[in-house]
Amino acid sequence: MEAGLHFRNVSKRIRSKPLVENVSFSVYPGEVFGLLGPNGAGKTTLIRLAVGLITMSQGEIIIDGHSLRESFSQAIQRVGAIVETPAFYDFLTGYQNLVHYANLSDRVERERIDELVERLNMGNYIYSKVGTYSLGMKQRLGIAQAMLHRPSVLILDEPTNGLDPLGIKELRETIRQLAERENVAVLVSSHLLAEMEMMCDRVGIINKGRMVSIRKLADGDVQNRWFEVDKADQAYTVIRTKYPHAVLAVTEKTLKVQADPQMTALINEALVQAGIAVYGITAESRSLEDLFMEDTENEISGQINLE
Repeated sequence: MEAGLHFRNVSKRIRSKPLVENVSFSVYPGEVFGLLGPNGAGKTTLIRLAVGLITMSQGEIIIDGHSLRESFSQAIQRVGAIVETPAFYDFLTGYQNLVHYANLSDRVERERIDELVERLNMGNYIYSKVGTYSLGMKQRLGIAQAMLHRPSVLILDEPTNGLDPLGIKELRETIRQLAERENVAVLVSSHLLAEMEMMCDRVGIINKGRMVSIRKLADGDVQNRWFEVDKADQAYTVIRTKYPHAVLAVTEKTLKVQADPQMTALINEALVQAGIAVYGITAESRSLEDLFMEDTENEISGQINLE
């Protein structure tokens, strides 16, 4: 599948100070990709580069097959974005604002507005003046505005900032549904680990302007699993012989292996056939917070784990 958005060795420097350095990653149609990192890590810089608000010092950004550097107009018209807070005319209704923005494009029909109003569940307030909207309503209206022209890429910078828990949950579900139903590649930035873990398929962890690692979140099949056995040394030999790269650690009564469910069953079968009693198998749960701390600590020590 061709990426909707592709960064190739992108750097941005102001004078001699690097803001981001040699960043590469791709976002695919139907995927929500998160940029995760502390404040000042470079997330907003990458987003401003992607929407053409600032120019890159080196590298290339490809949007829906078009180079942002060489074919800016063709590339940028495939992007919908909210950078910081969406701006609207408060004295107009939400619907009137969408009509206004639709009139700025020759590719938006009135049916598209109605479709987005229904898809984003804005029917209860779309005919009210925007000046009466809550922040969550404005964020949802902003996403509708960004999606009017059916972009290939949707870019959102800290979209949940300032929202209450219910607003965060609703916006998270909205973003996931848009990625799947519109088949749009979504790039979203945040420093809220819990929200990114629930929203994203993959995250790129940014620290000090560098891409420390890229982690897949949606597929939890491959996990570290603990086998509790009666003969750990013998079990180690059995597994090491058949699956030399699976064993991560061994103690007096347990083995730690990295395996998906199918391999877990095969390892269990091999142990039983070797006459080793398996008392239990436990999956080791690792949160995004654990991964974030591990990757940033490794980056500080120079052990970068870029997947």
